[in-house]
Amino acid sequence: MPERPAETAWESDHPAGDAISWEADISPLRSPVVVRQLMIALGASLLFVWLLGATLIAIDGDLGTGALWTFTRTMLFVALGLGLMCVLIMLTLYRRYRYRYTLDDDGIRSTVAGGTARTNRIVNLLLLLTGRPSAAGAGLLAASRQSEQVRWSDVTGARLDPSRHQIEIRRGRRTVMLVQCTPEEWEAVTRRICDRLPGT
Repeated sequence: MPERPAETAWESDHPAGDAISWEADISPLRSPVVVRQLMIALGASLLFVWLLGATLIAIDGDLGTGALWTFTRTMLFVALGLGLMCVLIMLTLYRRYRYRYTLDDDGIRSTVAGGTARTNRIVNLLLLLTGRPSAAGAGLLAASRQSEQVRWSDVTGARLDPSRHQIEIRRGRRTVMLVQCTPEEWEAVTRRICDRLPGT
């Protein structure tokens, strides 16, 4: 179990019970949590499409004609293309993702802030203007996730990563929120979280 952080001067200005807020940048490609969640989401989607395609090929009785291998090869190229596109997007539009966090007695709220919020609004608007249902749906879904909140009563613990100043808020084995701190807030924020989640 990580050592309980000592009280700091920064924390003494924010007594227990007061809401505290701060802003911090997350670099997606340098965060193992973000990369892992992206790979899981992308892998699960592609696996579902592959299973659906393989089932249809089997129903048509074409399993022995090489159709399954052709479809699988196509899916591998699609996976490679999507992976490269994700990396390119994170290297250009989202090299750093800025969040504003608010921690209080109820839980933690994260809101996209600064230049990241402006970029997201432009991208979401362009997706909506394409007129394509899938792109418009993706834009609406992304817009709905600009602000997220996790209540203490809904989570079971947290995993601390002092080297990156990151905190994974967890429900069981699943990470439900990634909290990024700056070095100045790290000890105060982790102390508050340890108070709320004694098993941390």
